[in-house]
Amino acid sequence: MTNKDVIIAQLLRRDDQQVKQIRLLTEQVQQLQEKIARLEKNSNNSSKPPSSDIINPKPTLKNGRKRRRGHASLGYVSPVVYEEMYEMKQERVA
Repeated sequence: MTNKDVIIAQLLRRDDQQVKQIRLLTEQVQQLQEKIARLEKNSNNSSKPPSSDIINPKPTLKNGRKRRRGHASLGYVSPVVYEEMYEMKQERVA
């Protein structure tokens, strides 16, 4: 075997490896493209029902307004307790 024959054999082996790698990468690209196509489908561009859409909207309050932040609500305060609180406040002011 001459030097040229050795080089040709090495190049042929490298060529076979590259062909195998190209096939593998082509299959991977095809699989990823199919996955992207599945993920991009929603009820607007396919026959899928809206309930199958992946996107979930942010929960809102029932009446659609934003929640106000600030003073905490005491809830229901009985008139007796309210009167005691008022008297305590008056004592502090005086």
